[in-house]
Amino acid sequence: MMQNHRDDRDAAMESDGQDEDFAAMLEQSFSQTAEIVVGQEVEGTIIHLTEDTAFVDLGGKSEGVIAVADIFDPDSGQSIKLGDHIKAFVIGRTGHELRLGKTMGQAGAAATRADNMEQLLDAYHNRIPVEGTISGTNKGGFEVQIMGHRAFLPVSQLELTHITETEQYVGRVFRFLITELKERGRNMVVSRTLLLREEMEAKAAELRAKLTPGDIIEGTVKSLREFGAFIDLGGVEGLVHISEMAWQHVKDPAEVVQVGARVSVKVLKLDAGAKGGRIALSLRQAQEDPWIAARRELHEGISYQGRVVRIAPFGAFIELLPGVDGLVHISEMSWTRRVNHPSEVVKEGDTVLVTLQSVDWDKKRLSLTMKDTTGDPWAGVEERFPVGTMVSGTVERIAQFGLFVEVAPGITGLVPNSELDSRRGMDREPQFAVGSQIEAEVITVSESDRRLTLSRRASRARKENEDFTEYKRKIKQPEGTEPRPTVTLGDLLRAKFDAKK
Repeated sequence: MMQNHRDDRDAAMESDGQDEDFAAMLEQSFSQTAEIVVGQEVEGTIIHLTEDTAFVDLGGKSEGVIAVADIFDPDSGQSIKLGDHIKAFVIGRTGHELRLGKTMGQAGAAATRADNMEQLLDAYHNRIPVEGTISGTNKGGFEVQIMGHRAFLPVSQLELTHITETEQYVGRVFRFLITELKERGRNMVVSRTLLLREEMEAKAAELRAKLTPGDIIEGTVKSLREFGAFIDLGGVEGLVHISEMAWQHVKDPAEVVQVGARVSVKVLKLDAGAKGGRIALSLRQAQEDPWIAARRELHEGISYQGRVVRIAPFGAFIELLPGVDGLVHISEMSWTRRVNHPSEVVKEGDTVLVTLQSVDWDKKRLSLTMKDTTGDPWAGVEERFPVGTMVSGTVERIAQFGLFVEVAPGITGLVPNSELDSRRGMDREPQFAVGSQIEAEVITVSESDRRLTLSRRASRARKENEDFTEYKRKIKQPEGTEPRPTVTLGDLLRAKFDAKK
């Protein structure tokens, strides 16, 4: 009997403990639900569906209900099902039940104006989006119908970009934020751009979280500046610096892209900072390196047509393929003239014939020459100007040790002072002015050393010998001819004087 009483008492105590645990759990559930306030954006999972209502598990012990019509878009072609994850706003509370909605809007039009006004006040104070229909245009904006109330939408608050055709928006439904609500709804102002900006920033943050240096992504050219192009990557902008526009040298970004064009870009760098920081992009690195094609198409010793893309004091850069250029050093520009600056021979934009001398593929350097395309003027010089040949040339310049005389295009010889026929110490300028013509005799020649030595003294001696020989021929008479005339000393002097002329 006592045992039975003890068992009853223990059972009662256990029952009391279970009731207390349940009460505590229930209180905790209500407490968690109470922490969620109207206007708060929440996330949850659909755990039950009826024909027109979805029940959403908000985590912990919290649940909410939302109209299926509020989360199902028949035009999207997608259905909703158990387990779907959704985001929504808390638009109301009935006891411990949370009413959810993507917006406050057309669904509330059947309610009384007073009920709708209470929801609009909640939406205004808690920044809950409302749904409305643009019913007409007026001065400076649009008239919008929202839950049986009229609102004003400034034209600047409809799109993120400037609009000119306003009539095309009449009759369309959009989501808005209420920015001003006075006089029980008689003075209501709404904005769509605030929502668009928030959505763009959310997308930008999501995109930034996914981006990694080295990614190749698509974007739209938004604007051009002298230093590069801004690319819209879908809510976030990046910059392609002008140095990264193309593999070839670019002076103006408009040479490569136009505003509105779709392009592929490579992410180079992500900088932290205000508004998410800057994103450095590259157009050229999203394309094949032109030096890969150059390995297939360019060969040493072959001549190619190229375009002069840049001139420096030491030479000219010639583009052989888009993005592939090489250097013609100033010493490789001409056989036939002394070049002091590349601009004396070429200018930017010129098309020239060059020969590829050598390539450093690792450093991406081409050494070019313009001289080999015209042939070496010193080739065969020993056959063309053998020792003893009399030549006529132009004084190119006067040096301390002699005269430089051009005897043929690209062939310049030296007349040393010792081989001039002028007296020592005599001023050579009047007698051998630059540009004047002189005659001289070749006394040494070397093709390998590119050396040609001339002599005015030998030339003068040769001329005197030739004149004297001609004179003797004239005065010598063969046998059987008439007696030769008497030659006087005056005749000899006159002949010698004539020979020196």
